[in-house]
Amino acid sequence: MAARLLEYKPSAPRPFDEVKEEIRKQLVRQEAGELAQKAGREKLALLEQGRSERDAGLAFAKAVTVARNRAQPGFSPEAITRIFQADPAKLPSYVGAASAGGFSIYKVDGVINPPEPEPARLASARKAISDARSREIFEAYIADLKGKAKVEINQANLDKK
Repeated sequence: MAARLLEYKPSAPRPFDEVKEEIRKQLVRQEAGELAQKAGREKLALLEQGRSERDAGLAFAKAVTVARNRAQPGFSPEAITRIFQADPAKLPSYVGAASAGGFSIYKVDGVINPPEPEPARLASARKAISDARSREIFEAYIADLKGKAKVEINQANLDKK
């Protein structure tokens, strides 16, 4: 591939009048997000005090089942972590998590415990993890040795074929 430079413009700051609207939008979005998080935390506090969803001015969507090991649309990783940290002994439970430009409140109605794994599969998985870890440690050891070794390659000898 070949290219020919036709015009060059060095980087320079853009004039304020050109960027002022973008800056204003960013600041408004940032402030709106902070206000939404504050309002969300206040509503979550009301729910945690035992107030009803109606008192907090909330209506929740239809219940969905979430899994820890599977990404869910509409659930940030922080939200999944908080949901799974909810105390299953105290249901329904409410948890909140900051989201893009806002704050989300989740109601945990129930917990579905997965079945216990078969002992043979569990032992096999433990062995596989142990083997992988051993390989990783060995490869790191070899890489460390290579990094410390002084090896000189005589290119002239390699070219004498």
